[in-house]
Amino acid sequence: MIGGKTHDVSKLRDHFANIFGVQVANIYAAHEDNRLRKKARTPFMDELKRVLIDKYNYDDEHAK
Repeated sequence: MIGGKTHDVSKLRDHFANIFGVQVANIYAAHEDNRLRKKARTPFMDELKRVLIDKYNYDDEHAK
């Protein structure tokens, strides 16, 4: 559910493919590949979180 609405998976796939400039032919296979990883199941999201926390810490240290 996004924005209080349920959405078709293929429409979401197409939307995010447009945003990120990637193509995912079989969204279910991609999900299964990610789920079965033993190490770093979500490397992109992990890095995104790390960078955001670093930015917050930097802003806190340099706040006027």
